[in-house]
Amino acid sequence: MPSPDEQRLLDLLHLGPVSNAKARRSLNWDDEHFEIVKADLVAQKLIIIGRGRGGTIRLAPKTK
Repeated sequence: MPSPDEQRLLDLLHLGPVSNAKARRSLNWDDEHFEIVKADLVAQKLIIIGRGRGGTIRLAPKTK
């Protein structure tokens, strides 16, 4: 079960892929906090890191 901060990032990603910089700004988080939350969600296989200038993230496809 995602933590409250993890859920905030997941909610943002329901709108579609987003750059790391835009996600950090939208959530008003510092770099360190954002990277910790992002790493936790990647480890849980809930988000996927993508390409793009500065990096992007998106929701992982749902598995059955």
